Amino acid sequence: MLLALFGGCLINTELYLERMAAVTDDDGDGYNDDEGDCADADPSRHPGAAESCDDEDNDCDGYIDEDITAVEVCDDLDNDCDGETDEGITDVEVCDELDNDCDGEVDEELDQTWYLDGDGDGFGNADRTSVACAQPDGHVATGDDCDDTDETVFPGAIDSCNDLDDHCDGETDEELETNAGYTDADTDGYGAGDYAEGCEVPATVVATGDDCDDADPAVNPGAGEAIDGRDEDCSGAVDDLSAEDDAITFVTSEPYGWAGSSILWADLDEDGADDLVFGAPGRESGTDNCAVYAVYAADLASGDMARASTVLAGSGTRCGASIANDDTLLLVGAPENDGGSTTSFDGNSLSTVATWSHATAGDAGSALATGGDIDGDGLNDVAVGAPSISNSEPRDGTVVILPANASSGELLDLATATIVGTTARQQFGDRLALGDLDGDGYADLAVGAPSAEGGGWAWLFLGGTSLAASAADAHASYSGGEYATAGSAVAVATDWDGDGTREWWVGASGESDAFAFGPSARGALSAADALISVTGETGILAAEALAGSTSGLLVGAPAAMGRDGVAAWFAAPAPGTAFDDATATLAGEAGAEAGSGVALSSGWWAVGAPEAGATDEGAVYLVALP
Repeated sequence: MLLALFGGCLINTELYLERMAAVTDDDGDGYNDDEGDCADADPSRHPGAAESCDDEDNDCDGYIDEDITAVEVCDDLDNDCDGETDEGITDVEVCDELDNDCDGEVDEELDQTWYLDGDGDGFGNADRTSVACAQPDGHVATGDDCDDTDETVFPGAIDSCNDLDDHCDGETDEELETNAGYTDADTDGYGAGDYAEGCEVPATVVATGDDCDDADPAVNPGAGEAIDGRDEDCSGAVDDLSAEDDAITFVTSEPYGWAGSSILWADLDEDGADDLVFGAPGRESGTDNCAVYAVYAADLASGDMARASTVLAGSGTRCGASIANDDTLLLVGAPENDGGSTTSFDGNSLSTVATWSHATAGDAGSALATGGDIDGDGLNDVAVGAPSISNSEPRDGTVVILPANASSGELLDLATATIVGTTARQQFGDRLALGDLDGDGYADLAVGAPSAEGGGWAWLFLGGTSLAASAADAHASYSGGEYATAGSAVAVATDWDGDGTREWWVGASGESDAFAFGPSARGALSAADALISVTGETGILAAEALAGSTSGLLVGAPAAMGRDGVAAWFAAPAPGTAFDDATATLAGEAGAEAGSGVALSSGWWAVGAPEAGATDEGAVYLVALP
């Protein structure tokens, strides 16, 4: 052994080298000889290393291949140290780039189709595919996305109201809450425009789409029609009213009462507003009950018969067959009361003032007319029609003139004048109208006899200090054709041609015509002499009743519409005006024969419908004017 002297120290070189080797980690495994590394030239062997089946002491614990519990894998090694290699391998091949089943192939039969998921919603595009064992980036295993550009559209998505197939089931917006109907812009319950259906349709749509003005809630198919030049009920016609929907109706309860056979407006209580008076004379002479009713202005809008006052009631007398008004007096005819009678009532109290009677058959009071002083004695007169009073032959008829304020007594004894018919069964005086036609201060008289042989007649008698005594002395007359029933209505209307005088109207309901003649017309007149005319279809009985005012003419046609009846308003009639060209109409209820009586006031139409009701109780329809 060599000894050397260094810095006064003696060093053993061999021992030094041994010590240096003992503390040096030659294999870089973190352990040296002093630390128990049993193989400092093999980095896989050192204290704490995992023991493997390699006939080596891998963990430097002095034992070889102890406690080997590894599972055999296909790696040509004896992983479980049982002396065999790759024994018992039955693993199913998986996509891991290994031979999992030890058949010498890697990832065999594991390729599959992958689908591009362009919108990243987890569902792919069936038209864009890749085949691989491992899933390529941006691809998914399912290819049932029906829109791979929209991440909100995929199988299982929540369907929304967008007209798209959100969940790819082949249907659009199914099982969503949907609405269907028409837009109702004016919120009146009726819509307009195109029908719409779907989940995007608002809940405010309505089922009906026939609103003809969806900007006006007062105009729709369920609205009431009014006389105002508009089509409020969307019927396609202007001012075509129906009694059922658009009129105030007063309905009586007496069977076969025929209420509405006679109608007039009169300010009974002198409060400045017109009151309604109408008669219910009964259908059958001598058998049915009869009555006259008054409805004061304040109660007109109610349509409540309980608010009506009974002026007169009776049985078998046909009371109310005619009514008239003169200032504060209300006159009521009862033509079957013995030979006929007329009673006057105080308009305020409705108490009886006087009764004019006729003892023998004459039907006195079948017609009444007031409208001025006919004979120039300074007293307002009333004309009383007695169409069955005889002259030399039965039922020639007579018109009796007397003061409207006459006291009670025998009719003919009270008369200041009489005008008689001239032909047997002429029934002269069955219709009457009184008024000053020519403005001379005398009332003029129009008389109708629709049952007169030869198609009915109408006459005009001008008032004055000397009156005609018979029909033969009339200033003018009109007779229709064989079935014309001329004189079915007569009226003294206002000046529509602007010549300063009035016209007198003659109805010929058998031919459904009405003619207006001027007061200067003389002698036997024909349709060609008429200043104005309204012509209707034969069979509707137009001009069975007439009422004129400064604003137009109201014509009753009780047989129109299968005998429902119609009242037609003509605002500006001219020669040859057709009935179908009426400015406004009111149609009656089923079988009512509306238009059998008509009357006008400044604010109302009144239309009588004597056959309204199951047993012809009768009714009066009121229409308020604008």
